[in-house]
Amino acid sequence: MEVVETIAKIVTLVLSCGALIAGVVKLVSKYKKIEGYGKQIESLEKTVEDLRTSTLAQFQTFAAEQTIQTHVLNAVLDGLQQLGCNHTVPKAKADLEDYLTEQAHKVDKL
Repeated sequence: MEVVETIAKIVTLVLSCGALIAGVVKLVSKYKKIEGYGKQIESLEKTVEDLRTSTLAQFQTFAAEQTIQTHVLNAVLDGLQQLGCNHTVPKAKADLEDYLTEQAHKVDKL
């Protein structure tokens, strides 16, 4: 009977070791999956940073273009006023100058 009990204990031990090894393999697999998620997150963070940089550059370009367009518009209104187009041109020019002055003061406050 001792031989049967010994064999049963060995089988139980082997099965326990197998279950333990399966658990460790499962944990390692989960860890590798989590590690993969970390790499995906890093990749997404880089993509977001690239998009932020690109968007900022586009906004800076738009701001520069808008500044030039505003100066051109002011010059056109000034030229029209000098040519005697005095119907709505003086009001438009005054509105533009008021707006620019207001915006300049907002920038100073920042």
